[in-house]
Amino acid sequence: MKWVDVQSPDQPQSQVRSRIEDSTGQGAPGTRFKGGEGIWIQYWPEGEQDTVSGFEHPLRAVVFFACKGDNRVHALDVDNDLIEVVFDNEQLISAGEDKFDDVDNLVVSPMGDVVVAEDGDAMRLMVMVPNQPAKILLRVPGGGSELTGPAFTPDGSRLYFSSQRAPSGATGILSLGRTYELTVPAAYRV
Repeated sequence: MKWVDVQSPDQPQSQVRSRIEDSTGQGAPGTRFKGGEGIWIQYWPEGEQDTVSGFEHPLRAVVFFACKGDNRVHALDVDNDLIEVVFDNEQLISAGEDKFDDVDNLVVSPMGDVVVAEDGDAMRLMVMVPNQPAKILLRVPGGGSELTGPAFTPDGSRLYFSSQRAPSGATGILSLGRTYELTVPAAYRV
């Protein structure tokens, strides 16, 4: 991976890219990510940083980000300038699961698992365990909303997430949303 300067950062980038393509016959430098959504930066303190084979720097921080335009989650090693796709729908399809509608908010658990919320009516959370296929963690029945804001307690014992437009439970009140708490079994914690 190589960083490049943004061309004419004070102008709408779709116009800048079109102008560059029209004048050079090639696309603008850089990679376009489709529909950026959730982002999480995972840090490792000194003494807990793994080495990255063939690279100068230890693994200090990884930026995970979701792009719902192509339903992919990327991981960026900020010190070694490495980027890779760590999820796309083929992982779910090959495991016999329905594909994810749109990847959205994400969080990394204290155990290192990446949990991704779906921006769609299926209202699912997916978990990506390092070096294993992604799996559906849970589905909230009902639809008509989307799951948002997954967050773990520091000890990893609980996962919280919300539904934007779930019924409030109070009669006569509009759908105001709902927050859920999932207890994580001890065997899956650090």
